[in-house]
Amino acid sequence: MKKLATLSSGIEKLKFYTTRERERATRPLEIIHTHVCGPLDTTSDSFRSFVTFLGDYTDF
Repeated sequence: MKKLATLSSGIEKLKFYTTRERERATRPLEIIHTHVCGPLDTTSDSFRSFVTFLGDYTDF
């Protein structure tokens, strides 16, 4: 069991939660994780954000 500290009305309380094993992909492209980053300061290419995609099966 893990502890998760939260603040509620200025009083710190501990909440307990259980974690479960997450399901892994069993074939390519079954689960895709995405991450969006931005807005960023403008670069020389004028891109202000970017997206990454990560396949759960291959981690690539």
